[in-house]
Amino acid sequence: NHNVFEAFPENPEDKSSFGSVNLKHSIEYVLRNKEIHYMAVQRYDIRDANYQYQEKYWSPVNAPIFDEQGRLLYIMHRVEDVSDFVILNKKEAEQSPGELNDKVIQEVYLRSQEIKEQALKIEKSESKFRALLEAAPDAMVIAAEDGCIVIVNSQTEKIFGYKRDELLGRKVEILIPARFASRHPEHRSSFASNPLPRAMGTGLELFGLRKDGTEFPVEISLSPLKTKSGTIILSAIRDVSQRKQAELQEQKLKEELSRSNAELQQFAYVAAHDLREPLRTIASYTALLEEQLRDRLDEDAQENLDFILKAARRMQSLIDDLLSFSRVGTQGKAFQSVSIEDIVSKTETILRVPLCESGARLIYDDLPLIFADPTQMEQLFSNLISNAVKFRKPDLCPEIKIKGHAINDEFCLFEVVDNGIGFDMQYADRIFQMFQRLHSMDEYSGTGIGLAICKRIVERHGGRIWVESELGNGSSFKFTLLRGEKADL
Repeated sequence: NHNVFEAFPENPEDKSSFGSVNLKHSIEYVLRNKEIHYMAVQRYDIRDANYQYQEKYWSPVNAPIFDEQGRLLYIMHRVEDVSDFVILNKKEAEQSPGELNDKVIQEVYLRSQEIKEQALKIEKSESKFRALLEAAPDAMVIAAEDGCIVIVNSQTEKIFGYKRDELLGRKVEILIPARFASRHPEHRSSFASNPLPRAMGTGLELFGLRKDGTEFPVEISLSPLKTKSGTIILSAIRDVSQRKQAELQEQKLKEELSRSNAELQQFAYVAAHDLREPLRTIASYTALLEEQLRDRLDEDAQENLDFILKAARRMQSLIDDLLSFSRVGTQGKAFQSVSIEDIVSKTETILRVPLCESGARLIYDDLPLIFADPTQMEQLFSNLISNAVKFRKPDLCPEIKIKGHAINDEFCLFEVVDNGIGFDMQYADRIFQMFQRLHSMDEYSGTGIGLAICKRIVERHGGRIWVESELGNGSSFKFTLLRGEKADL
């Protein structure tokens, strides 16, 4: 790195050149008064490609740039090459010195006014740019192509713990942990060869390094900014510590919930399984007592035995359904290509007695293949068809239509439509919850678990289930299942 006087040394053969002296005086004026200084036109020769000094004239402006606290950051030195104008006028002055002198003075004044206006515009633009940087919620670090930091905002100071002066002129690697810093120059070169706005380290865990040596997770976006002096890189650095902690906490809660659900399912299965035998014994011996003591019991005692027997049988049904519910997630079979038409046909055969007794008509045709557990598909359609038969209108034979078709490359949509009693849609979510019933046991038998099992089966298969119904006008249960082509995956 060179200062401006080293980069542009004065011509030692030009004894009338005082450009460097005047520039120093101008800079001292800016430092002292903290305001723009417009220098007169200066002669300051510079070397060409052959290191030969050429006669040059410049119109310079020195403008101070401040941060939001009013501290001087640097001085912007701007010059305009007016050599052609001055040299031309010098030649004309030799022919008519008096007239041209006034013309030169006027031209120089006009040019200086233009330069002053341009400098003010640049200063205003610079101030606006600074304000935008300071208003940014992220750390904003601007570096040259060689990695030297030229500008930072207050968020950078806050996040990394450095004072602004401690970062300016330093390599950006000061903000990077040592295990990454060694390869960072290589990454900088790669970015410089293809400078496009992008997120840095997509898919990788990135970390920043504070002044105190602690590390923290970050997200970084890079944007190249082209300037006359070359390309500079704007890095927007976001501290994502809180978000990462929240994600870890969320993952931990999910794991705990998953473990809790698994334990709950196992408990429900074991508890239900262990209760079956005692309940069977209670039901059996209650029935035996009823048969043996029927002639010796009064009406109240007989009624009490009936209550016990009914309660035991209902508990047996509940336990059987609980076992079915828990088995959906714990004892499901591997998915395979399944013909829903075959599943419905088999279910129709199994439910032949209730279908015949109710006079039900089951209508289906050309149902698609799906990718599923065949046993659970039998349970799903058996529950939905049984419900359609159970909740029929007393004066009308049930008509149950089963339809299905592909809705996209991944899923099929199925509908089980009946002409039964229907229900108010305010209960549409409630009916898929366990033990939720819309009718009393005296009106319709059941445990209130059947539709909860249906929902669990559909969700295990990656789909969803819902219902559309109207009180007195039947119901339409709709659900999505994976297409049969998934069997090839």
